[in-house]
This record gives sequence, C-alpha cells and structure tokens, in this order.
Amino acid sequence: MWKKISVAAIAALAVGTMMTSPPRAGSDPVAKCLSSKQKVAGKTASGRLGCRAKAAAKSAAVDPACLAKVDGKFQSGFTKADSKGACSGSPSGVGQSIDTCITDVTNAIPGSGKCTGSKLGASGKKAGAKLGCNAKAAAKGLTVHQACIQKVEEKYRAAFAKAAGCTGDQLTGSGARACIF
Repeated sequence: MWKKISVAAIAALAVGTMMTSPPRAGSDPVAKCLSSKQKVAGKTASGRLGCRAKAAAKSAAVDPACLAKVDGKFQSGFTKADSKGACSGSPSGVGQSIDTCITDVTNAIPGSGKCTGSKLGASGKKAGAKLGCNAKAAAKGLTVHQACIQKVEEKYRAAFAKAAGCTGDQLTGSGARACIF
C-alpha cells in the first residue's frame, strides 16, 4: 500500500525554502511575496493535474501545450511575486516539489478514463485550494484558518465519492510527501 501524503508538505516545502523571516501582518512586502508564491504554486499544481485529468478522461497523452501554458504562468508568477518585495524561494526548487506531488498523485490514481480524470482533477483542485488557504494566512501573518482547510476537504471528499468505479485512493494522512494532502 502506498504511503499517505502529508497535509502540509508542499506548503512546507514551497514556503519553507522561501522564508528568510516570518511574515508579518499588514503591508509587509516579504509576506506579500511569500503569499503570492504560495498562490502560484497552488495554481501550478492544480493546473498540471488538470492537464493530466483531461488526458486521462480522454485516454490520451498529456497535451504538452497545456503543460507549457501552466509552466509559463508559473514562471511569470514568481517574477511578479518577487517584484512585490523579493523573498526567498526559487521557481526551480518549488517546481521540483510540485513535480514530486504530481508523481505521487498520478501513482496513487492510476489508469485512464472519465473516473480517473475526475479523481485527478479533484486532487489538483484540492492542492490549489489548500495552498490558497495558506497564501491568505501568509499575507496577513496569521496561521492557516482551519475552516478554509475543512471546506477544501469536504469538496474533495464529495468529488471523490462522485467519481466511483475506478482505482485510486483519496490522498490524506500524515506521511512526509510533497503534496498538501
């Protein structure tokens, strides 16, 4: 059985490598930069899994143009984040964490078809939404609001329940992996 994926690992990897000082509330440029990078990381994980979900639903190969579009937004997002007040964290380091996340998710949800595509898409939305929760908190110098995380979890469970009839586990738990599951 495959190891369960961590609730905060991608956020920890993405943000942990970025932080030089704890973000502070208000208009702190470092906090804004870190928040922006978390949002970009979430959108990238969601987008890359979305590309794979579309391909799985059609039982086709992943469209390189879809991935290139997501990756282009990732690069420009990091540049824009640093323009708000440079903070640590590189596109290559965070991108590597996202790649590990994608590998873990696709290994946990194998195959192709509409059901598999739905599960991959739900997993991407979950990763993006959880990093969105983290980004909101980072921008304000607060801890992550558990109601935000709970809402994401409920949507994920509902989407997974709806996508019955194919293999693939819901990604939850406390293993040290590269996603925020």
